[in-house]
Amino acid sequence: MPTPARSRALRALTAALVLAAFWPAVAEWAPYAWNDPRLGYVLLVPGLALVLAHAHHRSGSESEHGPTRAPGSPPDRSPLEVSRGNARAAGSAGRDLARSNAESRTENGLTAAFALTASAACLTGGILLGRFTLTLVGLPMAAVGWVATWGGAAALGRYAWALVMLAFMVPLPQPLIDHTRPWAAATSGRTALLFLRPLDPECSWIGSTLHYRGWELLVSEACAGSGTTLTLMVLSVFLGGLFHLRPSAAAALVVLAVPASLLVNSLRIALTGVILDQFGPSAVDGVPHELLGQALVIGASGLIATGVARFTTAENRVGP
Repeated sequence: MPTPARSRALRALTAALVLAAFWPAVAEWAPYAWNDPRLGYVLLVPGLALVLAHAHHRSGSESEHGPTRAPGSPPDRSPLEVSRGNARAAGSAGRDLARSNAESRTENGLTAAFALTASAACLTGGILLGRFTLTLVGLPMAAVGWVATWGGAAALGRYAWALVMLAFMVPLPQPLIDHTRPWAAATSGRTALLFLRPLDPECSWIGSTLHYRGWELLVSEACAGSGTTLTLMVLSVFLGGLFHLRPSAAAALVVLAVPASLLVNSLRIALTGVILDQFGPSAVDGVPHELLGQALVIGASGLIATGVARFTTAENRVGP
């Protein structure tokens, strides 16, 4: 059996080998996401996954210490006081535990083998086809295999949220995003009219253009809010892991990110129309336009985080 120091060295070595294998795909992924505003959220994913892994590592380490003895409580019984019947029961329990551990090791080995095989297939296929996104799919799978190899089922359960978060590094297929953008832009534009009608009863949304106080504001599909939706989904997964939400509660939070993003984008369109009317076209183009969008996304993220922290009930949480 390897010593603890040797085991740590082997873990570090295998982790380094995995990163080296996927590094070309990561090196291509980073500028690709940086240059596309809709995919900027994926750059946050590795950091958020590390935060979740650290948080669950600490909570798991604390729970492994077990309960402490209350002051003044009687000491445990001496082993000499254990009866022969209890000794036989303990021996039987020990054999059952050994059998269970052997079965668990077999199951963990199968999990690790499956994850690493799938990871290798994605890595090979991505290289042969020249698709770095396919290669990148193998990185979360490799992480699952690495955790299963060195930590077993307990580690997989402990770091499940971090592993799920890591999967969001893979950008969604562009055809899927392009298919939803016209609907999202139209829905956001019509909802924006609810904010603007008190200021201009004659405002309207025609095609992809907002008509407000004599101004015409063309909303491109690039501003349909797909990036906001994906950002809030990632945030919802992160909050689910950070606050130990039950899977059902976390799934509901992720689903609610869709209407929340549409509401944020509608507010962005409405505010852009008001600013256009008050300060002219220069105030809604370029940097001011981007700052407004970022401010609304940050504000919505803060409200979601505050709501989860304050109003999530104990029944919706699991873990320590």
